[in-house]
Amino acid sequence: MASSGRFGRRTPWTQSLLRLSSDIEESPMRLFCTLIFRSLAKCALCIAPLLWMETAAGQAGQAPTAPALEALVQKAEALVQAGKYDAALQAGQEAVAASEANPGVDPPLAARAYSALGQAQAYKQMPEAEATLKRALALREAHFGDERLEVAQSLASLAFFYRLRGNYQAAEPLYQRALTITERVCGPEHPDLAATLNNTALFYKTRGDYAAAEPLYRRALAIREKALGAEHPDTAATLNNLAELLRTRGEYAAAEPLYGRALAIFEKTLGEEHPNVATALTNLALLHKDRGDYRRAEPYFQKALALREKIFGPEHPEVATAASNLAELYRVRGDYAPAEPLYRRAIAIRERKLGPDHVELGIGFNNLAAMYRDRGDYAMAEPLYKRALGIWEKALGLHHPLVASALNNLGELYRLQDKPAAAKPLIERARQIREKALGERHPLVAVTLINLGAVELALGDDAAAEAAFQRALSSAEQSVGRSHPLVASALNHLGRLHQQRGNYAEAEQLFQRSFQIREQALEQGHPDLALSASHLAWLYLASGRAQLAGDWLARATNLSEADFRRNLVIGSERQKTLYAQRGGRLAEAATAWQARYFPNEAAAARLALLAIWRHKGRALDALANQTALLRARATADERRLLDDLEALRNRLTQLAGKPDAQAERARLESDVERLESQVGERFAQLGAQLQLVAFEPARAALPKDAALVEYFIYRPLDDDRPGQLAPTPHLAAYALPAGADAPRLVKLGDLATIEARIAAFRQALRERQPDAPAAARALDEKLLAPVRPLLGKAKRLFIAPDGSANLIPFEALVDERGRYLVERYDITLLTSGRDLARLGSVKAAPRRRGLVLADPRYDLGDGAAARPADGPRSADFQAADYPPLPATQREAQFIRRSLRDVEAVSGDLATEARLKATRAPWCLHIATHGFFLSEQSVEPATSETRQLGLAAEQNAAKENPLLRSGLILAGARQGRSGEGEDGVLTALEAAGLELWGTQLVTLSACETGLGETRPGEGVYGLRRALVIAGAETQVMSLWKVSDAATAALMTEYYRRLARGEGRAAALQAARLKFLRGEIRPRADDLKRELGLSPRTAQSRFPGDWRHPYYWAAFVVSGDWRPLDHVGR
Repeated sequence: MASSGRFGRRTPWTQSLLRLSSDIEESPMRLFCTLIFRSLAKCALCIAPLLWMETAAGQAGQAPTAPALEALVQKAEALVQAGKYDAALQAGQEAVAASEANPGVDPPLAARAYSALGQAQAYKQMPEAEATLKRALALREAHFGDERLEVAQSLASLAFFYRLRGNYQAAEPLYQRALTITERVCGPEHPDLAATLNNTALFYKTRGDYAAAEPLYRRALAIREKALGAEHPDTAATLNNLAELLRTRGEYAAAEPLYGRALAIFEKTLGEEHPNVATALTNLALLHKDRGDYRRAEPYFQKALALREKIFGPEHPEVATAASNLAELYRVRGDYAPAEPLYRRAIAIRERKLGPDHVELGIGFNNLAAMYRDRGDYAMAEPLYKRALGIWEKALGLHHPLVASALNNLGELYRLQDKPAAAKPLIERARQIREKALGERHPLVAVTLINLGAVELALGDDAAAEAAFQRALSSAEQSVGRSHPLVASALNHLGRLHQQRGNYAEAEQLFQRSFQIREQALEQGHPDLALSASHLAWLYLASGRAQLAGDWLARATNLSEADFRRNLVIGSERQKTLYAQRGGRLAEAATAWQARYFPNEAAAARLALLAIWRHKGRALDALANQTALLRARATADERRLLDDLEALRNRLTQLAGKPDAQAERARLESDVERLESQVGERFAQLGAQLQLVAFEPARAALPKDAALVEYFIYRPLDDDRPGQLAPTPHLAAYALPAGADAPRLVKLGDLATIEARIAAFRQALRERQPDAPAAARALDEKLLAPVRPLLGKAKRLFIAPDGSANLIPFEALVDERGRYLVERYDITLLTSGRDLARLGSVKAAPRRRGLVLADPRYDLGDGAAARPADGPRSADFQAADYPPLPATQREAQFIRRSLRDVEAVSGDLATEARLKATRAPWCLHIATHGFFLSEQSVEPATSETRQLGLAAEQNAAKENPLLRSGLILAGARQGRSGEGEDGVLTALEAAGLELWGTQLVTLSACETGLGETRPGEGVYGLRRALVIAGAETQVMSLWKVSDAATAALMTEYYRRLARGEGRAAALQAARLKFLRGEIRPRADDLKRELGLSPRTAQSRFPGDWRHPYYWAAFVVSGDWRPLDHVGR
């Protein structure tokens, strides 16, 4: 080919393609670029119509002419320039097809067709781009030789593809060769050289070699400003990339004007809907985020995401990046509800489009892990951090800044898990990489130094910790300014060091400055703000300044409440419970503070009790609220989600205790957690927040003749370690009678002593011991007698227990006069006193027919009927025989006759499927066998016991407590209880029942109120499940109960409910009739019990229903008021 001057002879249609485009990127970890073609390429669409007839002829089977192929190529090039990659892909495919159909096509024109197609494929992250771009390069090298710009353009395009794919080893020699050719051909001041300089600089920056990148960017900018002008898009591209390099290095003041100038040029020259505009918006957002100005960042991120969805469609990696960036903003703001679905969306797109080993997928895993870490879910975070580290080490080598990020994050996670020895080498390695790649004054180096100092402090090396913290503080102040949250973090850690040394004055200054920074930079609901306030509270506790400690405890609990209200709505049940635990330490601190310094102060008692209310059972509240809201909406998608979750729980129940099904169980548990998280996401997307917990609404909701007794397990302040809690837990009670302005604290002493008496009391009751009253009196002396003088003239008690006190009937305690408490009080159990305000505002759902399910036929086979039960409504879960319960039929028929609009189902029809099909009955009564499996191991399940599938595995971790309690229904022996059901309804499945608007659920069976107790979270069993399902009131049993006595108790209970008595008062009255001997066993009941019971301690009092074993087993929790749908 003849040449024209030193640039060679080129047609107008090839001229634009010889100038490689500028790269645009958006974050220090973002591997994204955009080609900008020259202005002549814009003419391609203008001439395309003139040549369409020839093109059409080619499509009709005739080889296209050179002008027609030229038109197709120009069209593809122009579409790439415009950022319309789907259309460009189609046009490029047509151009390549036309080229291949014409054997005589000019090789440079064919190469342009392949190049345009390859660039479109590269932007769409298609692996096919590699072969396409290599074909273009081969055609040009064969036609032009090595020293032509056309070859340089192909080299750079192929390098660009490799960079997008994270293959830097393949990309670098291509960039270097393209740069050498371009400078040799064009000279030192040509725009084509500037483009190649820009792209090579971007490559080095992406690889973490910032020192090599900056001079290349600055040289490219100078060339473009001189050759193209200050308002050219290529100039803007280099401005953007130079600004991005400066931002990555923490030079924010220098970067911001460059970003602003680039955005203005892009919008003016390319229009407001070009990919480069989205990139510039994102980079400005990242700048504001890095500076801690989250409010300014959010609208830029949101606009960039919307723009990319419009340009690329919803499934493009560019959209994934935009979604991930917005999610990361929400995470650092402490607003996790909108963050998680964005993270997951980004990861899903990248896995589908980029494959499992792409660098950008590692970014997604790393960021999602950071959110889990912030929420305290270390088990979920660790494998994600490790996966990100593996991807980055493989793709980037061992010394890349991204590898340092993974090492730092994994090390910090280990530190948070109290594994400082494992954390130190990871964080130290991260520090070395970052200091070498970024310089010692970079913000990321400061982050690593803070983490390293925290590890040294945990290992006991105060001097090393202080040096690291001081270096971090100096670096952070110089790189991001004195008012950045990073500075606050360094100050906090230094403050903790000085507090540990006893330098309280120095620690106070550091903590105060940290709090002031965070108060200015962060929203009220940010967890770090609550953390800063709590640090000051603990400091003042350590230094003995009790009044200041109380002031900061009040601030901390208010800030923590704002955090809980927005962040407890998301996540699975496990994740919600984990997050709620952080409120427990504040509640402990407030109680310990009051107990030590202000035991008789009203304001102190209000603060401590409010902190307890904001902690106890909070995750349970969130679960119940989300279930109710989603079921009330009942869209098709939400119904499908809830149904899928129910099906997984059902299958998990069927596999419980099966050693040979461990792999499937693990998969199902993971799937259940995933769907629970999706339910939380839907709840959050509806704008849901938890109700604000305040003292006055609950106090005002107390009935006039009532009092609240709130129990709380806490650790008092340690006498030997200032500002720390003692290792031994104690029990406190707060008494709040109606009309009182404030509660009163009662310190009940060492928890172990009380727990021992609780255990003795429970044993005496369930074994019907004759000395049960003595055990009851002994427990009352420790548990309620110290509180009683503060209850005034209350006749009704609302008791919110904690720990194993959840498993006792308070009514069976004996007072100092020798009377059972049932003779003095009508008692209702609550999760916490805040329930009073919630229950007072409950609005029932539209009424549906009540259901009584009783006397199931456990064996649906053709064999002989099983023998009648000899008393207890319980089942041996290794047995294949479930004795019938004849008294439950009488019980069911009485309820059906007494209450309005109630259906009774029994025998073959009393199946698990029938129960699950019931939607929000106004009342639900189930009379059958119940169970609670204790933590002791039993024999592994076998095929003979498969119908239950509830045996604990030997030498295995404890079974989920929600799988260890439940009810036995029709067909349990065969494991068939309606379609897809096995006849064993576990608590896990019961949580999926639709009971919102159900006023009363009575489980007239054994041990239905038992479960695993957890401080602050109540009982994990059927009781918890029914609250989640929406039941207003639950009546449940605490031990194995007598069939006949239970039928008699329930008959009297429902008789009184039908008369309009309260749900708690009616049970109290029924118990009193037993105690006074007014309800006694019938002759056949007595005969059966005398004749069939084994001769154990249980047979010492046959027929004496005055023993609390018979009347105290059932407790009432929830709403105490009369039913509003009773009587006939």
